Amino acid sequence: MYNASKHCNSKLLALHSHKFEPQGVTAVAMLAESHISIHTWPERGAAVCDVFTCGDHTKPETGVEYLKNILGATNIICDEFVRQLD
Repeated sequence: MYNASKHCNSKLLALHSHKFEPQGVTAVAMLAESHISIHTWPERGAAVCDVFTCGDHTKPETGVEYLKNILGATNIICDEFVRQLD
């Protein structure tokens, strides 16, 4: 999560994680620009990650690519939501 925030060019404010027994993790990285979260289901070989950022200086797509590589993902579904300012 720390490295993902750096790849996004975001400022990490706090990191919280919880390991479930016997397996699985939920973690949230609070960013000055929003957040990154991950929820894992190792028994299913699955993880869901959210990478939300604000600001022209951030690069959320590089954080997504980093998480994809570090988790060894072979199949991803990715949506991008661009907030329109009035």
